[in-house]
Amino acid sequence: MTSVVRLLRRLLIRAGGSNMLLNPAKQKTVALKPKAKKILAAVLHLMKEVPSCDQYFIVKAVFVADREHLNRYGRPITFDTQWALKWGPVPSATYDLIRGRGIVVTELALATMPWTIEKHGNVNHYTATAEPQYSALSKTDLTILNAAMAKLKPLSFTQIHDLAKSDPAYKEAWKRRGSNESIPMRSDLLIDNGDNAAKVELLTDLALAR
Repeated sequence: MTSVVRLLRRLLIRAGGSNMLLNPAKQKTVALKPKAKKILAAVLHLMKEVPSCDQYFIVKAVFVADREHLNRYGRPITFDTQWALKWGPVPSATYDLIRGRGIVVTELALATMPWTIEKHGNVNHYTATAEPQYSALSKTDLTILNAAMAKLKPLSFTQIHDLAKSDPAYKEAWKRRGSNESIPMRSDLLIDNGDNAAKVELLTDLALAR
């Protein structure tokens, strides 16, 4: 059993007890602590590589990259919490950051945002005005972020929308949202392989990681 897998078990046990491993209906979303420096660096990297990218592209690229890195290397890039909204999965701290608010702004004491915004109707387009802090990102972080960009850049808004909403974790969350406009997605459903106990152990370790 890998150290990545061991992480998950402790997380879910802390969240509500080992019985959740046996009853998916009782499982809770595992809350990871978003890594502010990684989120800011990832966002600035996307803005730098895709000038005038919009908010939809940014949040979907971070979602795709986090999910892929989690499955390939046993941890997400940003540790952000993924929420299901009408337009698909949204990493919440990342979205708040590009709106100029939230925990990343507070934790990093950002007095001004390091980008410019050009509005096209209801859509904001972003261009970085500062270099990303690449020391916050690992080589695999950058590789996967670049792969996510390459995957999404050729796609239309509708194609990105359909791709994001096809994710099993999103579909499960949206189905149980009830009358809510948004709902947190189950972290274990973002992991493609492994039994539930192994997924829980991995997420638990990730939640405890500093």
